[in-house]
Amino acid sequence: MVDKCDTCSEVAAKDWASDWRTLAGLWGLPGTAMLAAGLLEPVSRAIVWTAMLTWMGAACFLNARRCSRTHCRITGPFFFVMAALVTGYASGILPIGRHGWAILGGLTFAGFVILWWGSEYAWGRFSTSRNAASSRNLKLL
Repeated sequence: MVDKCDTCSEVAAKDWASDWRTLAGLWGLPGTAMLAAGLLEPVSRAIVWTAMLTWMGAACFLNARRCSRTHCRITGPFFFVMAALVTGYASGILPIGRHGWAILGGLTFAGFVILWWGSEYAWGRFSTSRNAASSRNLKLL
């Protein structure tokens, strides 16, 4: 059973992803910068991608703390892992071949979409903390 929050309107007001301006600024512009960086040489591309993935991961992490947005709890760490993979590929530590940038870009996009849609489909848009769930369960006893 999906545990829906009791005060979703209050929580949604804190959600950066619910406002198109902050959504565009925190995730849309970095995503666009990553696409544009595809035209750059590999070292510059790696710098832009790493910075933008780190930016989006931090935005997800902070948004999850602000409003408990379900997918942000998962996509934040995912973006950090992707930033590490980009750094590994650019430095030669991660040997994924000559199509590495396409693989990393596709994995980033597909992974984000799957994690975003899948987590909110399974657990709802906002998740409650374990402490809140525990205190509700104690009140029932």
